[in-house]
Amino acid sequence: MGALRGRVAEASDAVEAALDQLHDSDAKMSAVAEKLGALGVAVRGARAEAERTEHAIGAAEAALETDRAE
Repeated sequence: MGALRGRVAEASDAVEAALDQLHDSDAKMSAVAEKLGALGVAVRGARAEAERTEHAIGAAEAALETDRAE
C-alpha cells in the first residue's frame, strides 16, 4: 500500500510539473501573439506611410515637369 501511495504521489508531482510547463508555455505563446499583433499594426502603418510618400513623390515629379515645361 505504501508503494502505491508513493507512485500516486510521483504521478501527482509529474502532473503538477507538466501543468507548470503548460502554463509557462501558454504565457510565452500569449506574449508572442501580443508582439505579433503589435508588429502587424506597425507594418500597416509603415505601408500607409509608404503609400503617402509615393503619392507625394508622384505629385512632386508632376509639379517639376509642369514647372520645366513653362
